[in-house]
Amino acid sequence: KQIRETLYSFLLRRECLTDIIKKLVGIFLKQNYDYDTKTFIIHKAAEYQANMNIGNKYIYHLEAFVFQVKNRILDNTNGDI
Repeated sequence: KQIRETLYSFLLRRECLTDIIKKLVGIFLKQNYDYDTKTFIIHKAAEYQANMNIGNKYIYHLEAFVFQVKNRILDNTNGDI
């Protein structure tokens, strides 16, 4: 719920979708994740950015991106963040 509220706050401030993705990627990449996880994050960011450019319902794309990254991180850390 907190993730969705944060994403909605970005959208309500009418921030550019590209800027939102960049902010999220910047936050994720500052963490001490392995190379494969960081590569995954960048790949997914590009994928969801492209999806947002051709679709609508931006919140769904943003949420999907965040949750895919979150799940990848949890898988790599055995649930310990």
